[in-house]
Amino acid sequence: MTIYLNKIFKGDCLKELKKIPDKTFDLVFADPPYNMQIGEKLTRPDSSKVNGVNDKCDKFLNFKPSCKKRFFWIHNPAKYLLKYRYLSKLILNKFIIIFFSFHPLKMKDYSLIKDKKIAILAGGWSAEREISLKSGLAVSRALEELQINYDFIDLQSEADAKNISSQIDLVFIALHGRGGEDGYIQRMLEDKGIMYTGSNPESCEIAMDKSEAKKIWRDLLLPTPDFVEIKKAGTPSMKLTPYLSKEEDITALDKTFVVKPSREGSSFGISIVKPGEGSLEDAMKEALKFDDTLLVEAFVPGRELTVSILGEKVLHPIHIKPSGSFYDFKSKYESNTTEYLKADIDNKELKEIQDIAWHAFSSIGCKDWGRVDFMQDEQNNFQIIEVNTVPGLTETSLYPKAASFEGISFTDLVGDILLLACKDS
Repeated sequence: MTIYLNKIFKGDCLKELKKIPDKTFDLVFADPPYNMQIGEKLTRPDSSKVNGVNDKCDKFLNFKPSCKKRFFWIHNPAKYLLKYRYLSKLILNKFIIIFFSFHPLKMKDYSLIKDKKIAILAGGWSAEREISLKSGLAVSRALEELQINYDFIDLQSEADAKNISSQIDLVFIALHGRGGEDGYIQRMLEDKGIMYTGSNPESCEIAMDKSEAKKIWRDLLLPTPDFVEIKKAGTPSMKLTPYLSKEEDITALDKTFVVKPSREGSSFGISIVKPGEGSLEDAMKEALKFDDTLLVEAFVPGRELTVSILGEKVLHPIHIKPSGSFYDFKSKYESNTTEYLKADIDNKELKEIQDIAWHAFSSIGCKDWGRVDFMQDEQNNFQIIEVNTVPGLTETSLYPKAASFEGISFTDLVGDILLLACKDS
């Protein structure tokens, strides 16, 4: 019977089992659910409720089979194969056979983009260059899985952007920060008659300038923290001090401030100034490294949430538990302790935050894909922090995580974003 030792069979298990002699194996893995329908809840054919699978099923590994012939119905068998050292205690070196059925995935129709000359724009000249390159590489891997040809263009300067070939039909913009999210590259592509992913130049420009976006939300009575905009900070045009605007305006905010450059991403230049901790002037100096227009914003204690948008679909919020005091660059890209959880939120709050996210996104003209960041204060009110028109697409990025919670693979996510760009053309 050695021909069956540690062998993988591809095919319908019920058919393949008939071909194997009796008393050949001792343990069978199978991956449920079978004959189940998913509506508002998961039910069996007899309408009885099915409880979701969680990691508590690991406990079965501690069982000692009372007989040699036993069937275990285990969700995600591949996970347990990785724990073969534990399984070996169960099966005592008996034969192990794994069956899996091959069902070709129902692929989306990407014919609309497969005949186009596609380019990925990544890198750029902003402070987020390295993150942008990682996003671009992730997009390239997705296109390879979709068997879609593409050119990868690492932009390093505005001159590179001006030299983009007008022969390109469609661009996936993976540029973060200045040059990629401020409308610059979008205008450049429109001038060349090239389709591109994401929002138009005007919307990108507004979203990039946090102060301008917040003014619109404030006028529309959308919830956003109180703020003071300081233009041309640290320049001779300032009439008061090198770093402060009207002192009474700043002190009118809450006692704890968030100081940030108005036009930057990935939490570059952000400081939190608490009473007796840190200096408002020092925080402004840090922000000035990235922009001469600063935003002094009232600090909102509470939990950080983000809501992603794909087409007209508003995805389930993600709850961010940063490794540090707030979700800074280190927490985003360097920490392995920051947690990203599907937000535990009731239906009423879910509808509320999704509605606010959609209005914040659409009110400044954004479309197709993006992300809206929130703080939920101690009274459970949602406060809009900012809109991202080209969210990160790295392995730690929030946007693909939100998509995965909705059952959307990264590959399909990239394909969907490209299809949306074509639809809008």
